[in-house]
Order: sequence, then structure tokens, then C-alpha cells
Amino acid sequence: MATQGKSKPNKGKKRLLLVIMILTSVAVLPTTVIFFIGMLPTFVARIADKSGNKTRVLTIGFMNFAGCFPFWFELMEGGHKF
Repeated sequence: MATQGKSKPNKGKKRLLLVIMILTSVAVLPTTVIFFIGMLPTFVARIADKSGNKTRVLTIGFMNFAGCFPFWFELMEGGHKF
């Protein structure tokens, strides 16, 4: 009997999504670099935070995201080139 409900996405869909994400990241490379570097403290906080609720990670993430915006706006005004 077939089970109904939630099913796992198959590997083909996951790979397709990964390829699309990589291609998009390469297409907007200057933006990707700014946000990747700017969000590194968030990734470190996510790994280091062992508490049950992740409010510290969310706070650090939002602050880092807000800190990236002035540089991203400057990048956009400059024609999206380094």
C-alpha cells in the first residue's frame, strides 16, 4: 500500500536546485562575495551556539545582514562591478 503525505525530495531535484544556486551565485558574483564574507560570523555563531534556542544566531545574522547593505548599495550604484 502506498503511503501518502510528505515525501522526500529525490536526489535529482536536490542536485538541480544545487546547480541552479551555483549558477545564480556565479551570475551575481560581486553580490555573492559581499554577502558571503559579511555573513561569515553568522555561520561561525551557528556552529558554536549549542543552546536550544538560536536567538543569538538570529541576532548576529540580522545584524550582519544589515551591515552588508551599505556595501551592497554602493556596489549596485557602481554598476555591479568590483
